[in-house]
Amino acid sequence: MAWRTTIRRRAKNRLDHLPAALRDPVSRMLLRVYEALVAFRQSLHERRDGSPPLPLPPPRLRVMVVGHADPGAFLDEGRRHNQVIREAAARAGFEIEGAERLLDWGCGCGRVMRWWADLPETAVHGCDYNSKLVRWVNGNLPFAEARKNDLEPPLPYGGEEFDVAYAISIFTHLSNDLAAAWMAEIRRVLRPGGVFFFTTHGRAYRDRLEPARGARFDDGEPVVLFPAAEGSNLCASYHPTEWVRDRLLAGFELVELREAHRLPPDRLDGLLQDRWLIRKLA
Repeated sequence: MAWRTTIRRRAKNRLDHLPAALRDPVSRMLLRVYEALVAFRQSLHERRDGSPPLPLPPPRLRVMVVGHADPGAFLDEGRRHNQVIREAAARAGFEIEGAERLLDWGCGCGRVMRWWADLPETAVHGCDYNSKLVRWVNGNLPFAEARKNDLEPPLPYGGEEFDVAYAISIFTHLSNDLAAAWMAEIRRVLRPGGVFFFTTHGRAYRDRLEPARGARFDDGEPVVLFPAAEGSNLCASYHPTEWVRDRLLAGFELVELREAHRLPPDRLDGLLQDRWLIRKLA
């Protein structure tokens, strides 16, 4: 509900003004409490009939990944975001169905990954820095293989292993330096000519920033809230398109940028973030 989102946003803004020594432990504790309460509430109402063909992650894992535990929304969002990736690749002339190896970086509990089950010729891989999520994927999505990575590079893969990789709402939770380090790592594991699809909080999120931070964003400077909690949903990063072009795209060709604030509502597909498709230079 909109009023709940507004309350959470205001609470985060107020927390962010506390001294770091108090803000960081308190905010982490509140995030864990929120996840536990939402998961418990959903578990009381979870329906066991009509379950999807693949197992559904338990409420606690769903809320950890997407901030809510609604099973229908979890499945629908994952399906739609998977379709966004397919369509972006197709517009670039890249057929994912022909890829040998695919990587979901920040796979969580397979929200998007589960929808690659129709690619029998593609080796589907995922990685995440949360070992609970990795274990669930490996135990419940038989067509995929997940591995654990750390919050910082490297990935547990060799160089030039993948034809295509993607990251839905991962850079949105990283500090500036770590975002740049991870982009270099993605470039390492992609084959020449391989494509990478990722999303960022762009101008469509401008109204969520307080005036001083909004002015910094307007000047082309990224804004990172709760940087000490990067990697979690508590940390929120907002990236002007100019900064992404200048700092993150070295060694890549920009194939397509679709800024969410320029898209008609019927093309947002539940994803209000800017969508980037880039190709590794040979």
